[in-house]
Amino acid sequence: MEHILEALSNEIDKLVAYTGDRQEVTIADIDEICPAFLQNHIFQMVDAVGAGDTDKALKLYNELIELKEAPSYILYMLIRHFNILLQIGSMGNAPKNQVASKIGISPYFVGNYQRQSSRFSGKQLKQALDNSLETEQKFKTGVLDDQIGVELLLIELIRM
Repeated sequence: MEHILEALSNEIDKLVAYTGDRQEVTIADIDEICPAFLQNHIFQMVDAVGAGDTDKALKLYNELIELKEAPSYILYMLIRHFNILLQIGSMGNAPKNQVASKIGISPYFVGNYQRQSSRFSGKQLKQALDNSLETEQKFKTGVLDDQIGVELLLIELIRM
């Protein structure tokens, strides 16, 4: 919790510096300055899932929930992540630039995705996507609470 408060304090400092002498901070100001904080947390969380780090993934997930990030968006990012892992796994040892171009990601991230992809078989990655889509369907139809559904899915994906 202390980590979250420190991070929020840093974001507030950025907002104060950004708005200068104005007495009011707008939603546009917040959107301009703060989205990187949440994005960074989401990417760290999906990387922890891909790396099989349960403690880190759940810690980051709970922090995202405390920061009011929508479970549906977190699920979207998980689906995106496992889709990339599946594509990379199917490309074997192709050169990083070729992989990045075909998938539409920066070559900078290819090595990390390749390491994570190697933890899973193609069948496991397809199952991860199927489970993710099933979770999405369950909370869209009201069968499962979205926050609990994503948390259960995280645990399931890490244990694969």
